[in-house]
Order: sequence, then structure tokens, then C-alpha cells
Amino acid sequence: MKEVGYECKIKSSTRSRSGAQKVVVENCAGNRNIAQLQVSPGGGRHGSQPYVKISTTDQGIIKIATGSEASYLTDGMETATIIFTEG
Repeated sequence: MKEVGYECKIKSSTRSRSGAQKVVVENCAGNRNIAQLQVSPGGGRHGSQPYVKISTTDQGIIKIATGSEASYLTDGMETATIIFTEG
């Protein structure tokens, strides 16, 4: 990300029970629409599936989860677009 102009800091997620880490973008603007990336190893509030969460300034939140929709835990308030890899 640094190669294309993003200034980033790596931080621990404050809401994670699984030890998720996040990359916070300090300068999202213009053609840089990614505000944050979070990598979760799984085992937290969404179940055992690892996932990557991408927060954007123009597309909202997108999650890419390893596994199936049936094994993903949610409280029913999920607003992210979730892509399941089944595998």
C-alpha cells in the first residue's frame, strides 16, 4: 500500500476477541479509497472463520470470509458486504 501512496499504521483491534490486527490509513483521499484493513484469525464473535475486512470511503465495508455463510456468526446487525470463499 505504501508503494501507491497510502500512509498506514498497524494497530490492534479494540473490539476483537480473536487478536485481530488492523491497518489504519492515515491519508485516504482522492484516489485512495481504502480507510482501513482488518485481518481476523477467526475464533471471535463471528465464529471460527478467518476473514479480512476492508473499510472504504465509497463502497462501505467489505468482508472476505474463509468458509461458508452457514458457519459465519452474526448478531443480525451486519452491514458489510460479505464474500464467502467456501474454503
